[in-house]
Amino acid sequence: MNEHHKPAYVELFFPVFHFNFNVIINSKKSPDRRSPSDAPVLTKELKKAHRCYTMEKLEHSLRRKHMIRVCRKEEYTILIGILRESFAVGSADKLLEDKFGKLNGFEWWERKTVDIVKQIEDFPAGVFVEELEGEIAGFITTSVDKKFLVGRIWTLCVRSKFQGKGIGTRLIKHAFNMFKENNINLARIEVIEENPKALELYKKLGFEPFTSLINLAMKIK
Repeated sequence: MNEHHKPAYVELFFPVFHFNFNVIINSKKSPDRRSPSDAPVLTKELKKAHRCYTMEKLEHSLRRKHMIRVCRKEEYTILIGILRESFAVGSADKLLEDKFGKLNGFEWWERKTVDIVKQIEDFPAGVFVEELEGEIAGFITTSVDKKFLVGRIWTLCVRSKFQGKGIGTRLIKHAFNMFKENNINLARIEVIEENPKALELYKKLGFEPFTSLINLAMKIK
């Protein structure tokens, strides 16, 4: 039998989501004598496959682009680097240093590091990072009080170059989910008035102010 008389198959295979289909072309007509009505059938199938492939790639890209997970021990030093780079605006320790200078030779971020280390040691399962394109873009430290059913967010920090991309919001919502899993009834967070953007974010997510705290200090001569 002549090759032109055999059914011709066009096979498209996309390994990303294991999609495989055949488009059957009428074998009674040679390719150069196909009627115009045959062409849209092939085009429609190709477009459909392309849409599926594009959506799968997009979903796969988003999964890779944003991933929140528990911080690994070997990454703790990275958190300190992010803290030093990006946390100065919302840090009472930095404001204290600006007014009174270094404390016993230690910079603000070194003192804050002590707090971070304690938060990690107390509840390592509540230290979450968002990974963006293989790089830690921000982190959050939390704790749960199962006696009083209160969850605390202690530190939220996002690298300067990643700010404004919703990372802080996603980290807080991830903490909320963890609180719910632990049957927590109330979430708490603190912010200084010198950090209005953070205050606006927390209110947007549902936090309500219930008191004001003024930090006072003086040198002992």
